[in-house]
Amino acid sequence: MSTRCNVQLIFGDTKIWIYRHYDGNFAETGRDLYLKLNDATFDSFLRDIVSDPSYEVTFMQHGDIEYHYEFEWSNQTKLSRIKCSHINTDGTLKGDFYQL
Repeated sequence: MSTRCNVQLIFGDTKIWIYRHYDGNFAETGRDLYLKLNDATFDSFLRDIVSDPSYEVTFMQHGDIEYHYEFEWSNQTKLSRIKCSHINTDGTLKGDFYQL
């Protein structure tokens, strides 16, 4: 069974939803996002994710996800918040396992 996730990128009024169908857990997607985030700006982080075939841009949160990653920038170069959540199968929050 696939472990699905959403990644949400927030910069001002811009909110971008990204979906990953498999390996959405922290060990795989969390690590991948961490590596992509290294010294990234909002634009370069978005470009790295969109160019990776494991991810696809979507218009809203998928209903069957198990993990949700949220990255918020206060300006083009300053990441102000990271939140990673584990979601129950009924859609309720199981718990945040990382928050900056």
